[in-house]
Amino acid sequence: MQGESLFKEPEQLLPYGLMSVAEAGKQAVMLDGYCAGVAGAPDSGLQAGETRLYSAGGAEICLLNDGRVVINGQAFEPKGG
Repeated sequence: MQGESLFKEPEQLLPYGLMSVAEAGKQAVMLDGYCAGVAGAPDSGLQAGETRLYSAGGAEICLLNDGRVVINGQAFEPKGG
């Protein structure tokens, strides 16, 4: 990454249990040499409160407001529903 300074493989600030490597060419937010996030357009397929985890290879997991979890297109209903 390059801005006022050049950063080669900066450490990322992520929640515990998550690891990620951004695709080349993405814009990032840098704080004191740490990558605090990668800029992206809002996901128009999601409603407020929903989460989508995805990879460049097409794998994805969606956590939906109705309790369903969708993994690569296969939906799993919530327990007790």
